[in-house]
This record gives sequence, C-alpha cells and structure tokens, in this order.
Amino acid sequence: MRTAKAGKPVASRVVLDLGSVPEPVWCWRDDWRVGGESSYCLFGLLQALNVVSNKRLVAEFFDPVELPNGRLSKLHQVDLRSTQSLRLARFARAVRQTPGETIGTFAFEAYAVGGRRSYPTLRWCAFCAAAGFHANLFQMPITFVCPAHGVPLLSKCRRCGSAIPYKLDPAEPLPLFTCVHCKLDLMPKPRAGWRKPKLAARVVKPLAEREKLLQFCDQLPMLASQFLGTSACAGNSNFVVASPRQGDTAADYSSYVTRVMSAVAVKQRQLDWEDPEDACSFCEKELAKCRAPAPAKSSSGWPAHLVPPSDLKLAQAARVYRSIRRHIWRKFVRHHHRCVTSACRHLWWTLRGCETSTMCPVATAYLRWRMQWESVPIASLLLERPRVAPLGLVGWLASCAPVGSAEWTAKVDAWLMTEVLGRDLLANFSSVLREELNRSTDATMTWGPLPIQALSATCWICVGRGTVSHPA
Repeated sequence: MRTAKAGKPVASRVVLDLGSVPEPVWCWRDDWRVGGESSYCLFGLLQALNVVSNKRLVAEFFDPVELPNGRLSKLHQVDLRSTQSLRLARFARAVRQTPGETIGTFAFEAYAVGGRRSYPTLRWCAFCAAAGFHANLFQMPITFVCPAHGVPLLSKCRRCGSAIPYKLDPAEPLPLFTCVHCKLDLMPKPRAGWRKPKLAARVVKPLAEREKLLQFCDQLPMLASQFLGTSACAGNSNFVVASPRQGDTAADYSSYVTRVMSAVAVKQRQLDWEDPEDACSFCEKELAKCRAPAPAKSSSGWPAHLVPPSDLKLAQAARVYRSIRRHIWRKFVRHHHRCVTSACRHLWWTLRGCETSTMCPVATAYLRWRMQWESVPIASLLLERPRVAPLGLVGWLASCAPVGSAEWTAKVDAWLMTEVLGRDLLANFSSVLREELNRSTDATMTWGPLPIQALSATCWICVGRGTVSHPA
C-alpha cells in the first residue's frame, strides 16, 4: 500500500499476464491400465480417481455443439462410441496416452465398418467391471461371452433389469459404471481408491487376441470386395464367411481366409478343377454329382410326426446325423459295444444334473454325444425307437447353420449345410471324447449339456454362384 502526499492511503494492484488459463492437472494411475480399455472405461476411471461429476467431464473434454436453433450448447449428452466434439489432445494428456491410442478406444473409430452397429447401451462382464475394466469388443454384436472369463455379457442391471446408457450425461448426478435407475455400483472397489482383483496377464491376453480378431472381421468386407474385383475371380459375386469361433485367434482366422482366397483365385485361372487345395473343397461343374442332398423319400430315422418330410432342412440334417453316427460307431465305438449297451440298460432315469461313477470313456462320450443331439434325457431310450424330435439338430439349424446368398441354388445351400454340419458333428464328438479320456478314473462325473462352443467348431467360406460357369 502506498501513501499519497496528502497522507491518504492509495490502493494498488499487481496484474500478472499469464498468457492463458493453465490447464488443470488430472490425477491418473498408469498401473490401473491394462490395455484395450474402451472410452467408457477411461472416463469412468478418470472420474473415480478425481471424484468429479459428469458435468465437469463434459465441460472439460468436449467442445460446445450447435443446437437446431443456432445456439451453442456447452453441456450436452455425449455418445461415448464417437469422438465427435472431443478435445482429443486434452483427453489424451489426461489419461497419459497418445492421440492415436485414444482414438482406438471409441467404437466408431476402432471398427470403421461395423462400429455403427455397436450397442448404444452398456454391455459388460461382471468380473471385468468389478476390476474397473470395460473393452470396446463388449459393445460389438458379434460378442456375447467375455473372452477372458467365459461368462455371458450382461446388458441389463441385475437388480432392476434396466439398461445403462453408453453416454456421458451432464444432467445425470450418478457416475459412470452405475445403474441410473436403482443406483447399483458396478465397480465399488476402484471407486474407493483401490483396484482389486487386478486383471492378470492370462485374462488380458484373450481380450487383446479377440480385439485383433474383431478388427480383422471389420476389415473383411473391404478385403472381399477387393478380392472379388480381381480378374481372376470375375463372376463370383457371392462371398460368404462364417463368423469366428469363440476360441479362434486372429492369426489363425486371417490365415485361413487368406489361404482360401488364394486357392480360389488359383482355381479360377486353371482349366480343370481337379486336385483342390487342402484348405478348400470345391463343387464340380456338374453340381448334382457333388454331395447333392438325398431324395426326399429316404428315411431320416425318425417318425414322420417328429421329423416331417416337408421340413427339408431338418430331414436332411437328420440323414447327415445318422450317417455320421454310423461312421463314429464303426471307427471308434464298435469294440466298446458291450460297454454302451450295458450302460444304456442300467441308466434308466433322467441323467440331467445327476452324478454317477466313471465308466468306459468311449461309451460315456458316445452316450453324451447322442443324448445331446437327439435330446434324449434317459440313456436307456437310445435303445428304442425315437420318441422325441432331435432338438439338438433343431437348435443347430436355428443358431449355427450357414446362411447363404439369395442368388445360390438350393443344391449349393444343401451342399454347404451338409459340409458344415458333418464337420461340426465330428468335431463335437472329438471334444467330448477328449474330455472323457482326460477324466480321472476315481472321480465322479456330472451329466449335463455339452459346451456350447463345441457345437459350432467349423470356420467356413463359400464363394461362387453354383452354376456351370461359376461353381461353388
């Protein structure tokens, strides 16, 4: 304070020219990151560490948007699948990432083709959410099971049954990873300042592998378009690829697709179709000679009221199943027929959920395999004439059967379904037999349904029109 000549005090001010308002420093813990997090996860962890509201996050990391009336709104609902209006550099600095890494956490940018089909509401794994983790791949329609924990993904709150928006709403007082209806907290431990149990490397690796696989699947339509546009594949306007299996790796799936494309391109340039590649099997030019469906008058092995001849797909699937069953019996089970018949005569009650002592592993695998596909709950009924429809085959046709192109002929559809079903049946029996052979002889066994992933064990690709000039 200064004093004037007249002795009166005069106030003075000190003005500091800072140039710009300093950017706030956000608290972040690098040891909480495991890789593969979604934008929802990053915002949720940032909010939990700094104890800030949704309103503060929107005001800090998103630019104002123009409303229909021409005004700018600083606070608006933000779809966390898109980077629209995001202050990318500022958010990347807050979570200690490069801008390129941050862009990959948003579904629309991580999956250029299929990202628009991602779910607008949160889908999460209960174990991952408890550790404060959420991945982009959980939002994709192709993902139904957590690759790390093997449990189905949740889409609704377990307490009230409501969906959780995949948005950052400034008007919502509840933080992310919280049900907006019943206030159920999905990650209470990380919000309290500690993150346990941490995701181990054996958990993170399947998540990263599945992320690579889905990104390749996202690029597959563009690769197929380029492949069909080449002169070697002119005329093959149909290119249908099965979805990857639960246990497939990105390297195996991409290698298989590339190998089939190369084999088809080579065959298109050759004059004959003899000696195909190991990765592929081709229809001959006379398609009727190449694994055409059996005539409708042939028996399916089930009474007409259980498998009506008018249901062509089910009748054909039943014939394929019977032929594969004969093949398995002759190659694997024939020398164990006494074990099979003895087990069938003694197991006269409903076995679902029951425990029994172990017996011949080949007989056990054969009985479990037949009971699953023929939907027979009692083993002794396998010795009698079928009383129920083969619901295992019905379920396979509903969920795992290949969906072909509308331009294919009926014979191509039947040929492809026969191929895929036959391979699935064989792979399913192999997995069950392997499980029984590895079972300890002094342990009890529980009779239950077979693993779902074993029912769809074939990756297939079909190219061509099914005509004389362009075979499948």
